[in-house]
Order: sequence, then structure tokens, then C-alpha cells
Amino acid sequence: MIQPAAHDKRSARGIILLAALLAAIAIVWPMIIGWLAPLPSFTPAVPSAIAWFVIGAVMSALVTWSVVTQRVQPEAAAVAPPNPMPPPPNLTVGFESTSGRVRTVFADGTPAVSIRLKVSNHTGRTVQNCRAFLVGIGRPTETGRVIPSRYSEHLPLTWAASVGVAAVAIDIQNGHSALLDVLCLRQGGVALVPTPGFRQPASLDEDFFRNATLSILTVTLSGNGVSAQIVRVRARHTGTLYDSAATLLAR
Repeated sequence: MIQPAAHDKRSARGIILLAALLAAIAIVWPMIIGWLAPLPSFTPAVPSAIAWFVIGAVMSALVTWSVVTQRVQPEAAAVAPPNPMPPPPNLTVGFESTSGRVRTVFADGTPAVSIRLKVSNHTGRTVQNCRAFLVGIGRPTETGRVIPSRYSEHLPLTWAASVGVAAVAIDIQNGHSALLDVLCLRQGGVALVPTPGFRQPASLDEDFFRNATLSILTVTLSGNGVSAQIVRVRARHTGTLYDSAATLLAR
């Protein structure tokens, strides 16, 4: 509700008082003239009492009408801006196991280990079209700096599925989780990026994982109606399958 400013209220009260004063003078003036009638002739001639009453009533009506139709201005005080919309909720990212690795096996029976993220949905609704892309691969140094590799692609990662072909886009229901493969270590020391059909990055040196025991994998995660987020995984791969492990890094 718009409130009138303080100076507008004072102006309105002043105009009303002026109108009342003018109306009172118009009504009382004829009686004063009657009392002044015996005085010398310099007293000006005045209309009759009825005329003065009519003039006073008209003046009072005009002033009152101007007060009623006066536009009330809102206060100049700044209006507080509305609260900004909260950002969309995020999917929760963690590991399925403490070490971050999960035993698996290739279709030909070759043992392997997957570095696998657990993506949970607690947003209150189903998040559709959840996707993840590998956007960076690097090697950490002892000082904490990351030396980027030659990898310059944005390859989709696959979601682990117990039945059928692994998908690159899935829906995660509220209260449920899905498993995302980030790196696959095959017996024999071969490290593979889990893309559809295991198509390996053309821009990445074939010996990158073989020559490094530690790597930093940068993944983007998104879905309909949730905030896109960047996940950084520090993976250890020594060539011995069950010595491998992974940790999440601060974003």
C-alpha cells in the first residue's frame, strides 16, 4: 500500500484549514457588516448575506475538491529489492567405495578396475538428461601444480549399467543414485577413458597413463534443472589393479 509522504500530509491539512477559515469568514462577514453599518460611509458596500453564503460555499467546495483530487506521491525512501532467486540445486557427488575403485570385468573376461563416481539426487524431483564430459587431464606435481596433458577434447563419459549398454545420458529419480565411470584400469597396466565404445582421445598420448602414477581428471556434470558443476578427481594408477585409488579434489 502506498503511503503519502509527510510533507504531503501537512500540505493537505493546511489546505483544509484554509478552506474552513474562508468558509467561516464568508458566513460571519454579513453579520460584521451589519454591526459596521452605523460607521461612516468609508465602509465598502457588500452583497447581501445570502450572496456571501453562496460565495463561501463555492470557495469551500473548490478548495475541498482540489484536496481530494490531489495526487499523493509515494515516499522517496528506497524500496528494498526482492530476494534473488536461489540457485538451482546440485547433484551430490561422491564415491561408491572408500577407495573410489570398483572391481569389474571386460566382456572378454579380462579383470579391470573402474574409478567410479556415485552421483546422488536429493533435489526433490527427477533430474533428467544427466550427462558428464571429460574436459581435462593433467599430472600433479609435488608442489600441487597440475601440468596439463595434450588432451583437448570433450568426450562423454558413460554411466555404469548392470543391464544393457552403458548410456551417456540418464534420468536420476529423487532419492536415487547413479554410477559414473571416470577411468578404467585394465589388467596389464592399460588405462582407458570410459567413453562409448571405449573410443580413446585422439589428442592424448598413448603412454600418458603408463608414464604417470597420478593424474587429475576434470569432469563436468549437468542435468535439466540443476546447476552444472565441475568435479576434479585425483586418480592413482600404479599398474597394479587393486593398488589404484581415487579422491575428490576441492572445486
